[in-house]
Amino acid sequence: MFDSGLLLLAALGLLTAVAAVGCQTQGGAGIPSGRTALKLTRTLREPPALDGSLDGWDQAPCVSLVTLKDGVPAKPATEVRVAYDRDNLYVHFTCHEPATDKLVATGGGRDDDLWQDDSVEVFLAPEPVADFEPIPASTHKGWKTFHYPVHGEREYWHLAVNCRGVRLDARNETRINPVNRTFDGWFSLAWDREWTAKVKVGKGRWVAAMAIPFKALGRSSPGSPERWRANFCRTRYAGGRPRYFAWSPGGAGFHDTSAHGELAFAAQSFKSAEEMRADAERLIRLGAFVQVERIALALLQRDKEYPPRKSYKRLAKAAKVFLDEFGPGAFADGAAFLLAAATRDADKLAEVIRKYPKSEWVDDAAANLGRKAPEELIDLVGKRLSDPSAAVRANAARALTHFALRRHPQRAKYLEEVVARIKDPDPIVRLEAAYMANVYHAAGRYLNHGRDEEAYYTRPPRKWKPFVRSSTPLERKAIPLLIDNLGHSNVGVRVAAIWSLRNMGDESAIPHLLRLFRDPGQSGFVRSKVVEAMGVITQAVRSEKKDPALDAELERKLGQLYANVWKDPDGATAEYGVKYFPFFKPKYIPGLQEAAGKARHKGARLWARNKLAEYEKRGVGAK
Repeated sequence: MFDSGLLLLAALGLLTAVAAVGCQTQGGAGIPSGRTALKLTRTLREPPALDGSLDGWDQAPCVSLVTLKDGVPAKPATEVRVAYDRDNLYVHFTCHEPATDKLVATGGGRDDDLWQDDSVEVFLAPEPVADFEPIPASTHKGWKTFHYPVHGEREYWHLAVNCRGVRLDARNETRINPVNRTFDGWFSLAWDREWTAKVKVGKGRWVAAMAIPFKALGRSSPGSPERWRANFCRTRYAGGRPRYFAWSPGGAGFHDTSAHGELAFAAQSFKSAEEMRADAERLIRLGAFVQVERIALALLQRDKEYPPRKSYKRLAKAAKVFLDEFGPGAFADGAAFLLAAATRDADKLAEVIRKYPKSEWVDDAAANLGRKAPEELIDLVGKRLSDPSAAVRANAARALTHFALRRHPQRAKYLEEVVARIKDPDPIVRLEAAYMANVYHAAGRYLNHGRDEEAYYTRPPRKWKPFVRSSTPLERKAIPLLIDNLGHSNVGVRVAAIWSLRNMGDESAIPHLLRLFRDPGQSGFVRSKVVEAMGVITQAVRSEKKDPALDAELERKLGQLYANVWKDPDGATAEYGVKYFPFFKPKYIPGLQEAAGKARHKGARLWARNKLAEYEKRGVGAK
């Protein structure tokens, strides 16, 4: 079924590369058939300067960015130089800017939402892709078509720096679960690695230089020939409205990997013959496994809701052929999981979990097994919470989350260990543990009010259920750990803690959330989640306790904040503030009336109008 020779050719075939001499403008749509490419023909003997100068960059090819949407030369211009040596990839941005006094830099901490600043971004995926195909998949907003790699990794790295030198780094993955027919664009801001970014603002320009160690990406130095998917991008706010520039344009956005270009490493390889053979073998197996995934994803096109049982036969056959031809090794776990899922065999899924307990597919299998999972599988997954590998610990927490959501009888068995992992040394594990604790304690109300949490929490208080809050000894143990994580340097950990505290609904978190909201160093993204959490907690507390003294205290602390949050410069913060407005008193109606007409964000205006309509219906008016 799989031709290894053809797959190897696809993996290592010739690339029609554009070798840049001087700075060239890369035009075209950036689509796979005419992919933008940059050939790196020489490695550096000495690291180049990262001080804003071009010392040591004379041997690096140089390209100019174009507009993301139309592919025309960007104005003002942006020049990007790319080079590498045995240890690092080097990227140098020269951002011409006539209005350096108007540069926008709101992000003050690592992993803040730098896309709202004057910033530059690098996207890297070490595996080439022969083509992309449109795949319909389910999202929380309905069905949407995504471009999925036909041959190549779904994983890519995202590194950014704003004009103040604040960094962002994330490990992202495009993945579609063929079993439950959902799309998951996974952005892990908890992924932090050591890399260097230096910024210098000068007359008529600002410069950013990066040194990205290959080992930070989990890779050795590139071989020859070797191709990586990549894009180099700039967001400009200094001119007023945001403008977006890219090396390889034509996509729906910077994260549209189907429009990314390719770096062709053609210099002398640092890899041994054995390493290159291992790479080639992995690419062959990868290509074959992606063919199995393509069949799984094609099921989505036959029946967007519930594919008939017989439509899984081809997937089962393809997965079995992969396992028969390739045997143990890379991607065998994924093929085995897909085979078990395609046959709808719960016993087989359980068997595969036993065989590959550390696989990244374990959490998907847990989602499909749900309450049918044998108790010993809960034990098997739970023991992985103490595994030396952070990735395995995080995966175990995700799998246990799925068991909790499906209300498995033993879902609480490892909850103490999960709560302890809220203080794990690795930020990704902290994030997953926080979500797990949140899901367990919120599972009762989550499953009773359905998936549309916003619709539930924004109902009038009289329609709230009495079970919106819970309080157990273990939850009380988790809350201070989560509150402590509000001050963590990693934004992913902070947001996971905010989300968990929101759903636990404990009023002791409000002063800490309020302090975080008022911190001028926090990004709009963090503030929006904080104001949402405070709104949900406040509504839950007021609805349940009906304590006039507590109600007055909450209003004193938060009433004026919510009355004016629609003025917040961050659109999501303004919208969430109005949406979760917890105080239903006539004295706040004038502020809502002003928000309904003057809020800059459309969502904030809409929710202000909705609340005014609700008050009018209830006969509440301003005094």
